[in-house]
Amino acid sequence: MVVPSPAQWRKSAPGWTYVFPRDEFMHPDFKTEWWYFTGNLREQTSGRRFGYQLTFFRQGIRPPGERSPAQSSFVTDHFWFAHFAISDLHDQAFRSCETISRGVFGEAGSGDGTRIVWIGDWELRQPEPGAYALRASNDGMELALELQSAKPPVFHGKDGISAKSPDAGNASHYFSHTRLSTRGTLRLGARTFQVEGASWFDREWSTSVLGKGVSGWDWFSIHLEEDVELMLFQLRHPDGSSAFTSATLVEADGRTRSLGNGEIRFKPGRTWKSPASGAEYPIAWRAEIPSLDISLEVSAALPDQELRLSTVSYWEGATQVQGTRQGKPLRGTGYLEMTGYSSTLAALR
Repeated sequence: MVVPSPAQWRKSAPGWTYVFPRDEFMHPDFKTEWWYFTGNLREQTSGRRFGYQLTFFRQGIRPPGERSPAQSSFVTDHFWFAHFAISDLHDQAFRSCETISRGVFGEAGSGDGTRIVWIGDWELRQPEPGAYALRASNDGMELALELQSAKPPVFHGKDGISAKSPDAGNASHYFSHTRLSTRGTLRLGARTFQVEGASWFDREWSTSVLGKGVSGWDWFSIHLEEDVELMLFQLRHPDGSSAFTSATLVEADGRTRSLGNGEIRFKPGRTWKSPASGAEYPIAWRAEIPSLDISLEVSAALPDQELRLSTVSYWEGATQVQGTRQGKPLRGTGYLEMTGYSSTLAALR
């Protein structure tokens, strides 16, 4: 696939005004966007625990200035793909899969009534504001969830954008529903589980996010007790050192606090080496936010949560969290994404 020059696409810049439901749907003037759901679930009767990820991606093919009315149904301006994974924490088993589409003949797209985005029968719907419905299935695994946001959307960063480097333009428009009450069904093989729990929805679009000398990122979403949430990320240099950091704290009443570059310290701990990709991932982390007197220990609920897909390999999985805030104990669950350990992410530059 030929990736167009970022100069031909709109870049994220200060002053964006978020409008709903418009910003739930696609932004065709930007090169890349995603609809990202992760969550920790439990079976309603036994308490058996699961993690899940379902993400829809759009990658622009023809920039806005080069589009003209298509003469063929096979011509498309966008490339669509999605990743789906389930972590069975009881059996310590991880399954992942993907689907890919050019979107011709309506096979994939965004903005069809209540359907926010879909690829085949994988879909994200919004039956009403603040409510979502997720569906995905593949051989041996299936997910059907209803989600309801418990808090207003959280807007990350400053002036409507989330910076990813000190350089102008390396940024994204980024909002989240940080705590979604979740109920539905999860199927693994012949067994179907009635599940409930909490999910996190990240909505992000951009054209260029990775600055020069950045090889990947480590991103954390955390549900703490007492209805507090925390998003943290760092972009890394190839030697593993931090190139840029950011965080957002969401209090129980919905108040937020943004923390910029240099305000968070990350320290990786023990690692797990993938026998398939050869990548070595830190599956235990220490994160400190001195200005908030927060110290956290984040560890993988299952070591092998690497998605090994046709185009990329990366680690994305359920975590357990403990620590302190102003000397008081913290506990929670979350999700951790680690990219750039087994392959580069040149398309995001």
